[in-house]
Amino acid sequence: IESWNGSAWSIVSSPDRGTNSTLDGVFCVSASSCEAVGDYSSSSFSQTLIESWNGTTWSVAAGPSLAPNESTLDSVFCVSGKSCVAVGNNGSRTLVESWNGAAWSVVPSPTPGNYGGLSGVSCSSAGSCVAVGNYSNGTGSASSILSRTLVESWNGTAWSVVSGPSPSVAYLYGVSCASARSCKAVGDYASSTIRRRALVESWNGTAWS
Repeated sequence: IESWNGSAWSIVSSPDRGTNSTLDGVFCVSASSCEAVGDYSSSSFSQTLIESWNGTTWSVAAGPSLAPNESTLDSVFCVSGKSCVAVGNNGSRTLVESWNGAAWSVVPSPTPGNYGGLSGVSCSSAGSCVAVGNYSNGTGSASSILSRTLVESWNGTAWSVVSGPSPSVAYLYGVSCASARSCKAVGDYASSTIRRRALVESWNGTAWS
């Protein structure tokens, strides 16, 4: 973890779990309230990792118990210090976890196809969030040639898949919502020459394009 004080970047001490620890996403609601997410491993499986900043130190936050699997969290967004959403994958399924100010818990999320993972999340309010990633109908992993973009939406009650355009072999990695009617998602796709190309998709409150 590195921190900017207005003049310079410096490394801040942070705890590790297991033999390998990685942090992939972070969000701060204030200078003294941040959440970082990723994964750690101590055997053949990775497990989700959540760390919290209280203005003085980083500490490992207790997360929900998941069945032994390749579980990771890639992105987190906090509406307030008592309302955060983190997304990733649990094996071949999408994974969404929610913070209510007291505990993290798993929130059911759909997984189209045989594989699905979420890489980015953004909320315009506690009752309106968008998560992006990719899914595959193939039998392989996330890198399957059949990968397509995945967008899911939270309405305050449940997560659901939102239909949208997807070029061949496409991924979405990040999303930012200025409001419930204005979001941008970014990623890449493979062109006919198999080269990766930049991909930007936009939400106007009615449809993705």
